[in-house]
Amino acid sequence: MSSVTRDSRYAWVVAWTLCFIYCLSFIDRQVLNLMVQPIRTDLGLSDTRISFLQGLGFAVAYVAMGPVFGRWVDRGSRRNVMLFGAAAWSLSTALGGFAAGFWSLFASRVGVGAAEACLTPAVFSLISDYFSPSKLPRASSIYGLGSYLGSSSALLLGGAIAGHATGTIEFAGVELNAWRLSFVAAGLLGLLAIPLVLSIREPARTSAVGATAEVAPSLADVRRYLWAHRRFYLCLMFGVALMSTVSYSIQAWMPTALIRRFGLDAATVGKDLGMLSLLAGSSGITAAIIFGPLAAAWFVRRGHVDGVIRAVFPFTVLLAPACATILVASTVSSTLGATAIVIVTYVFPQGLALTALQLATPNRMRGLVNSLYIFASSVMGLGVAPTLVAVVTEHILRDPYRVQESLGMVCTGAAIGSSLLIFGAIKPFRRALQQQPADSSRVHDPAPSQAFKPETQSTQRIGKAVANG
Repeated sequence: MSSVTRDSRYAWVVAWTLCFIYCLSFIDRQVLNLMVQPIRTDLGLSDTRISFLQGLGFAVAYVAMGPVFGRWVDRGSRRNVMLFGAAAWSLSTALGGFAAGFWSLFASRVGVGAAEACLTPAVFSLISDYFSPSKLPRASSIYGLGSYLGSSSALLLGGAIAGHATGTIEFAGVELNAWRLSFVAAGLLGLLAIPLVLSIREPARTSAVGATAEVAPSLADVRRYLWAHRRFYLCLMFGVALMSTVSYSIQAWMPTALIRRFGLDAATVGKDLGMLSLLAGSSGITAAIIFGPLAAAWFVRRGHVDGVIRAVFPFTVLLAPACATILVASTVSSTLGATAIVIVTYVFPQGLALTALQLATPNRMRGLVNSLYIFASSVMGLGVAPTLVAVVTEHILRDPYRVQESLGMVCTGAAIGSSLLIFGAIKPFRRALQQQPADSSRVHDPAPSQAFKPETQSTQRIGKAVANG
C-alpha cells in the first residue's frame, strides 16, 4: 500500500478515473435496453422475459457475489478486485452477442452481474481513504457521474449501430446483426477499464477521522455493529434502493416507451435519449458536486451533525411529483422533458447518501457494508423494477403500448417510499456518528444502554470537516 495525501491532486485524478471505469461498466450493463424490440423479435420473447434479462439475470448474480467481493475488498487489494471484475464483465457482455436463445443470453447477463458486483464495494472503500469527510460527497458525485456517462454511451452506441448496420456481419463464424454487434462492441470497450485500474495506487486504509485502520474486524464484530445500527442501515439502504428503482425503471423501459408510443426508430431514440441522459445526468451531477457539500455544510453549521443526510431528504420529496410528470406527458418533447426532470432530481442526492453510508461505517467494514447496499439496490432497482413495470403493462394495463403509464406509476410509488425511508434514517444516522470509534481499527460492540454525549470527539471532527468543506 502506498502513502497518498488525502484530497490531493492525485486523489481527484483517481476520482475521475473511477468515474470512467464506472462508465465502461454501465455500457456493458445498459446496452440491452435500447435493443429490446429487435431482441424480442429475434428470440421470440415476451416483455416479462425481456425484463428478466434486464433485471433478474443481472441482479441475482450481483446480489450473490456482492458479499464475496465485499469481504475480499475488506481483506485484500481493492485494485485486484476491480481488475478481475473488469475482465470478467467485458467477456460476459461480448458473449451475449453470440446467444442462441433466452437461456444463453440470460447466462451472459448473469456473468455481467456477477463481475460488476465487485465495483461499488471496492470504489467506495478506496475513495473513503483518498478523501476527507468534507470532500467525500464531491468525490462520490464524480464517481456517480459514470452511471450517466455509461447509460448515455450505451444508448448512443446502440443507436449508431442500429442506424448504420444494414444486414449482418460475420464474426467468428456467427452472423451478427445490429443488436448482437452492440453487445460485442460494448464488451470490447469494457476492456479499456483494465489499464485504467492499473493506473490507480492502493492507498493506506484510514478511518473516517483519519486514523489508520489496518486490522480487519471479524464477521462477528461486523454483525454486532450492523445490528446496533440496524435502523440507520435499513432505512438508508432501502431508501436509496427505491430511488434506484426510479432510475433503473427509466433506463430499462423509457427507450421502449418512446418506440412503441410514438413510433420512433431505435437509432433516433438512441441519439435523442442518449444525449438527454448525458446532459441531464451531467447537469445533476455538476450541481451535486458544487452544491451538495454546501447543502450538507449549511445544516452542520446550524448544529446538525447529521447534515449530510438532511440534505438528501428534500430531493427525495421532490422526486415523486417529478416522476408523476411522466404520467401526463403526451408528446415526444414533453416525455423527454419529464425524463430530464426525473434524472436531475434523482441524481443530486446520490453522492450525499452514499457519503452518509461511508461516514457511519468503520473502514474495514465498508467493503461488506457497501456490498449490502448493492444487495438492497439490486433487489429493488435491478431485480424488481424492470419486471414490475412489465407486469403492470402486461397484466394490469393489458396493453404493450401503455408502457409509459406503467413506468410513471412504478416510479412515483417508489419515490414516495424512498422519501419516507430517508426521513426515517436521519435520527439513527446521528446516533451512528456519535458511536463511531475514533480509531476504526478497534471495533467493539457499543452497548445499547451506553449513554452518549450529543457530540463525541469523532462526531465533532466529522461535523467540522463537512462544515469546512
